[in-house]
Amino acid sequence: MKKALVLLLVLISAFAVFAAGGNEAAKPAAQAANTPVKGGTLNLAVKGNPTSMLAWKLRGPIDRAYGCIIWEKLFNFDENGNPVVELLDSYEQDPAKLTYTFHVKQGVYFHDGSELTAEVVKWNIDTYKAEGAQSKSFLGNLESVEVIDKYTCVLHLSAWDALIPFYMGREGGCGYIQSKEAYEKNGAEWCAKHPVTTGPFKFVSWTSEVEVVLERNENYWRGDVLLDKIVYHIYQDDSTIQAAFLAGEVDAMLNASTTVADVLQAQGFVATVGGVPAQAQTVCFESKKESDPFHDIRVRQAVSYAIDRDAIAKALFGQYGTSTTQYAVKGSPYYDDSIDGYPYNVEKAKQLMKEAGYENGFTTPIYVNATASSSIQMAQILIEELAQINIKGELKMIDNAAYTNLIDGWDGGILIHGMGMDAGVPTQIAGSYKDGLTSGIGLNSFDRPAELGQAISAGLASDAEGVIKYFKLAQKIIFQDKCLLKAISVNFPVAIVSPKVHDAGLGATVSTSANVWNAWIEK
Repeated sequence: MKKALVLLLVLISAFAVFAAGGNEAAKPAAQAANTPVKGGTLNLAVKGNPTSMLAWKLRGPIDRAYGCIIWEKLFNFDENGNPVVELLDSYEQDPAKLTYTFHVKQGVYFHDGSELTAEVVKWNIDTYKAEGAQSKSFLGNLESVEVIDKYTCVLHLSAWDALIPFYMGREGGCGYIQSKEAYEKNGAEWCAKHPVTTGPFKFVSWTSEVEVVLERNENYWRGDVLLDKIVYHIYQDDSTIQAAFLAGEVDAMLNASTTVADVLQAQGFVATVGGVPAQAQTVCFESKKESDPFHDIRVRQAVSYAIDRDAIAKALFGQYGTSTTQYAVKGSPYYDDSIDGYPYNVEKAKQLMKEAGYENGFTTPIYVNATASSSIQMAQILIEELAQINIKGELKMIDNAAYTNLIDGWDGGILIHGMGMDAGVPTQIAGSYKDGLTSGIGLNSFDRPAELGQAISAGLASDAEGVIKYFKLAQKIIFQDKCLLKAISVNFPVAIVSPKVHDAGLGATVSTSANVWNAWIEK
């Protein structure tokens, strides 16, 4: 096993043993069965600043960590990753008429006192279509939204899209709903720093790089909220987060790293592992630029053969993840056994490098999100692995806001990307690779084959069986036939919670699941 990988495993193991005081594996403390109490503040750790508080500008895992508590959506997801209504009472779909009919939940009010109506839903969807971070990804087939009555609206499509409920449920997607009245009164710049939503907690303040403060919504539509406040404490690295937990400064965290989860479990904190995959870790190649070595598929294949995905997955995620050759994991209906994803074979990698004319190698940048510890660790291992085939990797750590923009296209070389998988395989593929997008992974860096767009279009227009068939085909094109990316692993969401915190539902299903209106803290 390679030097960096061994060092990483040793450090993780040693740190966990040290934190546990050398005892046998500690088990999470059992939660008390006493009666819920009202009051108290839930202190949440989060690694990174939000990029914006505008619902249609959110993107990436850090924004989603804020979004799951501040905002509510038209749809959410159940424990199997299927969409279920949240701010809707019900909906109907009619593929023949190319329509979705939404019945808006009645008796729901925003924090400014304005009511949630069909007109407000229409305004939010229309605004996302016009200004959303990934509007073409999600609403490319939406022609118009028609208000039928106070609580009913109809979405008219130009072509059938079976994934609309999934889009409307994903964090950072187009289902977030904010106050139309607040926006019209105060404008976009104000709303970017003062979200007005229907959630159980009202926004109070945001001190950049320090904290975001929320307080109880006394008129929440689901009923009484128990906590007084929720405070997000913003940190930049795992070691500071660990220290904050152990000092009693924070009580919980969504999307904890493997290292943080292991260390804190050994100290009696409770780890919740969600049942729906959180992210697929991928190595993305610049294949569009003819001057870049990765424009040659043989180079992409060589690098893929040079990467030991099983060892990396074990080192980075341990019990919280698994290696994979694609976005799906074994057991998923979207998993394709025929995709081998170029298994670890250094000699085969060297042969392909020679055939492509790069026997002596080259230097390439490797871009990572500076707030994503797993991506940084992966890059460090990758640099050692690529050295075996004479490729010199140069680590480029990019801050979160800049990385969000870099996802669409990077300046040659490799981008390490954790693709959010909360909303399912077909949603992620359609939202990133279908034709006509203005934003999506590798939009300006991938050489996108026509057959990929055709497979996605066929899947969107299909019934349930067709969706599975065509999105499996899309995966084969992405990961095998064209080798646009190398899939490394899929990890499951891990939330860390103090044993004194109850019924918060953090990370119970998807990575950003939370039922904080029920949450309470022992006195």
